[in-house]
Amino acid sequence: MTNPGQIYQEAIHYLQQHKLRLTRSRRRILKYLIASECHPTAERVYKELVQKEEEVSLATVYNTLNQLASIGLVKEIRLQDGSRHFDFFLQEHYHLICTECGQIVDWYERKQRLKDAINQIENSGDRSTDFQLEGYRIEFYGKCAHCVDSKENQS
Repeated sequence: MTNPGQIYQEAIHYLQQHKLRLTRSRRRILKYLIASECHPTAERVYKELVQKEEEVSLATVYNTLNQLASIGLVKEIRLQDGSRHFDFFLQEHYHLICTECGQIVDWYERKQRLKDAINQIENSGDRSTDFQLEGYRIEFYGKCAHCVDSKENQS
C-alpha cells in the first residue's frame, strides 16, 4: 500500500489541479483524514484537531469537507440517522454500514457482475433509459460482527 506521505502529496496535487488554495487548515484536515482509520463526522474532525492544539473552527472544517467532497477527494456518507461522515477517497471501494451501531467498513472487493454493470453504464450509459451516468453510490447495510454476536449472546 502507498505510504501516508505519498498519499498526502497526491492529495495536494489533486487540490492544485482543482485550483483550491493550500491553506493551513486544509492541510491539517487532509492529514487528519489520511491518517484516520474511521469515517469521521465534521464534529469529530474538529474535536480531534482541537485536542491536538490545532487552530481551526468548526465552520472551516465543514466548509473544507464540503469542498473536498465537491471535487471528489473525499466521499460523504449519509447514514440513516442523518449523520454525515466523510471518507478520504483515492481508491474505489464500497461501504458496509451497520444498521445497529453505525459502524462503516471499507470494502474493496469488486464482484465481477457488479463491476461489469457499473462499467457498462459508465462507458456507454443505459440505452434503455438514455441515462448518462455522472457518478454513483453503492452502500451495503446489515449488521457488523460485533452487533450480531451481541444479539446472539442476549438470546
